[in-house]
Order: sequence, then structure tokens, then C-alpha cells
Amino acid sequence: MIELYLRAYQHFVQGKSWWYLSRLPYEIYPQLVTWGRWQEARQLCETGLEASRYLDEKKEEAVYLHELGNMYYRVGDYAQARRLYQESLEITRKLGDQSGIASSLGQLGNIAYNQGDYEKARQRYQEILNIFTKLGDRSDIASSLHHLGRLAQAQGDYAQAHQLYQESLDIARKLGDQAGIATTLHQLGRLAQAQGDYAQAHQLCQESLDIARKLGDQAGIATTLHQLGLLTHEQGDYDQARRLYQESLEIRKKLGDQDGAAITVWNLGVIAHDQGDHKAASKNYEQALATFRAMGDKKNEAGVLHQLGLLAHEQGDYDQARRLYQESLEIRKKLGDQAGIASSLHQLGLLAHDQDDYAQARHLYQESLEIARKLGDQAGTAQTLHQLGLLAHDQGDYEQARHLYQESLETFKKLGAQYEQAAVLHQLGMLAQDQSDYAQARHLYQESLDIKQKLGNQAGIASSLHQLGRLAEDEGNSAEARHLFQESLVILEKLGSPDAQIARKSLERVGSGGNE
Repeated sequence: MIELYLRAYQHFVQGKSWWYLSRLPYEIYPQLVTWGRWQEARQLCETGLEASRYLDEKKEEAVYLHELGNMYYRVGDYAQARRLYQESLEITRKLGDQSGIASSLGQLGNIAYNQGDYEKARQRYQEILNIFTKLGDRSDIASSLHHLGRLAQAQGDYAQAHQLYQESLDIARKLGDQAGIATTLHQLGRLAQAQGDYAQAHQLCQESLDIARKLGDQAGIATTLHQLGLLTHEQGDYDQARRLYQESLEIRKKLGDQDGAAITVWNLGVIAHDQGDHKAASKNYEQALATFRAMGDKKNEAGVLHQLGLLAHEQGDYDQARRLYQESLEIRKKLGDQAGIASSLHQLGLLAHDQDDYAQARHLYQESLEIARKLGDQAGTAQTLHQLGLLAHDQGDYEQARHLYQESLETFKKLGAQYEQAAVLHQLGMLAQDQSDYAQARHLYQESLDIKQKLGNQAGIASSLHQLGRLAEDEGNSAEARHLFQESLVILEKLGSPDAQIARKSLERVGSGGNE
């Protein structure tokens, strides 16, 4: 059917049939976008724009400007997208088209959100909410509340995010808007995951998936399967995560969703990466990177380059890692992606840290920290404080390390981020162990382990058991150390983790009575 429309379109182009050329693209370009045929879709919208201007149809002109903006937005060309949305906004304001005004403001808010300008994003989203409140449009009020919830979540204000999502969900339920209910349940699941409440996250995502299946929403099914894959991946269940990603990938391929398929291929690479299969990881990353480059998707291109940098970093190829991190950073700077810039600086700091260039590492961490604080990104701030704590720890400044760890821990507690709390408690345990305060170390490791067991974080459980084994070894209790190393090894082997080799070496060491 689409090919028939395209042949008709070519006929109308040749005949300069302006009225048809101003209408026909509506029927074609959405499917072309889904299939990843963005160049053809953009050409159609540009022709529609030309036709609407020739006919002096201002409403259609605004629509085509907006749709062209959407195409540039999807590939991360925010400067061009912003220009087109602004043009559309000017027309809709002259026409008094409140719905059109809200659409353009919403996308301008999304650009600000993606670039980390959260204050500007909040202003835009609030403007939209005010418009829809005046219009009494409850469905779009729910959508606006959802966007404000995403913004609060990005800044680490999880309580506010939950309240806004719940308000949005309540409206969707009163309206009987099943698609809206599914979308908000999905986002509440992501919020629960960010807070480390995996059981709740799984329940919410499953509810969202059930609705998507009842609606026959294939794109929604694929998205939620992908999210469930992320959830089980984070819990260390690599086999189940791979199955979920594969199921999502098959649907996305059938839909012709190249961008979505590439994102899932990327995440399959992360599983291989985490399991130590660097060859398979590299293959998946390169495949995803090629797709993003072919589509002109700069934002995701930067993300995969960052991931390839992590792979080179772990393999000890520091020059290649630096080149890839830097390439990713340059793209993020061009996009104005402040959160991405902070992430790249953080990772370059880790690289300098691993090369014992402590002064450079501190400088890069501080740059990353300043951006996170400007963004109001509490989670990002806490993560970088934690990393600065590790730096102080490695330099033997135990008091400074403890101070930074504690500051990080307090923020994560405030956010309800249990996964991160467990990581910081583990690190505080290592600090106590390094100072021979074995009782305090055991208490902290146990506290970390309790959280990991509650979350079902198998990889984290194995890490805590191994560290408790090291503590028993330091105390001269070889039998206890052997038991703990064995427990850790069983989990790591089940996960297919490369860290299993570390546990085996620890077992060999206590078996022979030696110490590191």
C-alpha cells in the first residue's frame, strides 16, 4: 500500500498537483519513519511544506514544520529541530491554535530535557500543562504530568516523580485510556528500578505489558519487553535478559523499527560484555553503531562510542579507550547534551584514575560533578562523590574518603536508591577493612549484602560474599573464607560471569594456606 502511495506521490510531483502534495504525505511518512526510511520521509514532508506554502495553508505549513522538526529530533540534530519547532510555534500562535502551540512547546521542552537544561524543560512543560488545564483537556493534562514526572526522575527527585506519575495514572484510569495507563505503569516501573525495588518494577512493567498485548500494541510490547530485559540484566540474570531482548528485537525487526532494533542489539552487546565475551560485545556494538550512523542518530552514536570505550578500557587499551571517550564527548558537546558530557568526563576521570594520574582524575571528576550539580542531578552528583571517595581511598586519605562516601550514601538514601546504597556500604566496608577495623567492615558488608539479597541482585550478592571471604582470610579463618568463596563462585558460575576466575583463585589461595 505504501509503495502505491509513493508512486502516486511521484505522479503528483511531476504534475505539480499542489493540493494533493499538501495532503498525501500525511498518509505515507509515519510508516516510512517507523521503517527507518527517514530520508524519503523527510523528502515527503519537505514537499508537503512547499505545497502548503504555495497554497498559503498556514495550518498545514505549521504541521509540516513540526513533523520535520520531529525527524531531526529523532536523530539528535537538536539545533535544526529547535529552529523548525520555533517556526511552527510562531505560526500556531498567530493562528491561535492552542493544541499546535502545546505540541511545539512540548517538543522544545523535550530538547531542553535531552540537553540537560532542566529548568527550561520545566518551564515548557508547565506552559503546556497550563494550556491544557484551560482547555479542560484531561488526556493531555495527564500527558503533561507524565513529562514533569520524567523531569523530576531525571533530577533524582523520586518522591516528586512518583506523585506526578500517580496523578497522571489516576486521570488515565478515570478516562479509561488504556494506552495512557500502560505508558505510565511502564514509567513507574522504571522509577522503581531506579530505586532498586526490582520486585515492584517487575510487577509494574508486567502490568504495562499485559495491557499492550490486549491492545495489540506491538511497539509497546517490544518497548516493555526491552525494559524487562534491562531489569533482569541489572539483577544479573543474563540468560533471561537475553531472552527478553531477543523477543523485543524480533518484534522491532518485524515492525521495521531500525532505531529500536539497534538499541536492543546494543544491549545484547552489554550482556556479552558483562559476561566477558568481548568479541561478541564488540560485534554487537559495531552493528548498532553502523545503524545509528546510517540513520544520522548522533545521540545514540555517542552512546555506543562510549560503550566501545568501556570495552577498550576494560581490556587495558587505554589509548583506544581515550579516543573513543573523546569522540563520544565531542558529539555530546555538539548536541549540547549536558548529562552526556558529564558522563563522558566521569569516564575519562576513571581512565586517568586507573592510570594513576590522580590530579587529572580529580580535575575530570570535579568537572563532571559541577555539571551534575547545575543540572540538579542528585543521583549523578552522588555517583561522582562516590568516585572522588574512591580516589581519596586509593591515595590513602581515609578520612576524606569516608567523608565523600558518607555524603554519597546520604544522597542515595534520600533518593531511595537501594542498589547504589549497597555499593557505597560495600566500599565503606573495604575502607574499614583497610584500617583493620574488622568488626565494622563485617557490619557494613553484611548491611550491603542484606540489601542485595532483598533486591535479588545476584552479581552483587556474589561480590559481597567474596569480600566477606577476604575479611575472614585477613582474620586467619581459612575455613570460613573457603566457604564464602565457594558460595560466591557458585553464583558467578551460574551467571557466566568472568569474575568466577577471581573466586577460583581465592579458593586456591586459602586452600594452599597462602595470603595475597
